Amino acid sequence: MPDRLIEQAKVLADRVGALSDAVEHLDRRTNRGERAVIWMAAGLGLVLILSIIVGIGFIQLRDNTVTVTDIQAREEHTRQDALCPLYSLILGSYRPESRPEGDARQTYIDQFKVMRQAYAALDCTTPLVPPATPH
Repeated sequence: MPDRLIEQAKVLADRVGALSDAVEHLDRRTNRGERAVIWMAAGLGLVLILSIIVGIGFIQLRDNTVTVTDIQAREEHTRQDALCPLYSLILGSYRPESRPEGDARQTYIDQFKVMRQAYAALDCTTPLVPPATPH
């Protein structure tokens, strides 16, 4: 019987060793699983933070679009209701013969040329007041 007990003790020791190895393997897998859960939670937190930042960015973009649209409407109003009539009045007063011959007249003509270019660049449709004389 002692041989049988020794044999059973060896079998039992082998099984305890295998069980110990299985527990160690399970412990390593559990640790890896816990780390994976921590990394996943950190990734989810990062995605949440980035989503909030993108949402705030879209809200700012929408607000900026509204602001730019308002500015464009005011610019159009200023151009059509203030600058164009003013240029129309100034350009309508073009009379190069009112200047003496020489540099003064040429400067006058050149300056009106620049104002005509600005009038055209503003896409003004206001008629010149009084109508310009041919030059």
